[in-house]
Amino acid sequence: IVRTVLAPVCAAFKPQLILVSAGYDTAAGDPLGSMRVTPEGFARMTKLLMELAAKHCGGKIVLALEGGYDLKALSASVLATVETLMGKRTPDPSDTAVLHPALNLILTEVSVIHGDRWPGITSAIGVGDVGAEGLGFAIPVEMVQRITGDLIATGESPHAFLGITGATHFE
Repeated sequence: IVRTVLAPVCAAFKPQLILVSAGYDTAAGDPLGSMRVTPEGFARMTKLLMELAAKHCGGKIVLALEGGYDLKALSASVLATVETLMGKRTPDPSDTAVLHPALNLILTEVSVIHGDRWPGITSAIGVGDVGAEGLGFAIPVEMVQRITGDLIATGESPHAFLGITGATHFE
């Protein structure tokens, strides 16, 4: 997500500061997020964000703690983030974990919704290209529009359909 969505947006937008609402309810073990991000995963995301900040805004980055409801997972994840910010932890951002199979659909959906405003997202994700490098596969735009349109028309959330939580604006 950082590489395929945030990096192209940063390149086009040229921010003076990166401000992160750092929620940890996606941490493994959190009762609300239903995700499985490990402390190492948070460290990798932090490292990638630091690299974007270094490239686009002189290293200026602010992380504000905003959520996380399992104290053990929250403390371990925040520690990993802070250690990364301080240079005490150096995760390899190129090392990736196994990703949720719905990620490709979500990234394609992001490109459909926001690609006209941020063209770099579309090329990074590879919408419409079966076998887009680094993603395993990509879903044709028409299919994403049909699936999300059908779900929205019935009043259902596409995220509920995918069995995941998270906030995405659907128009």
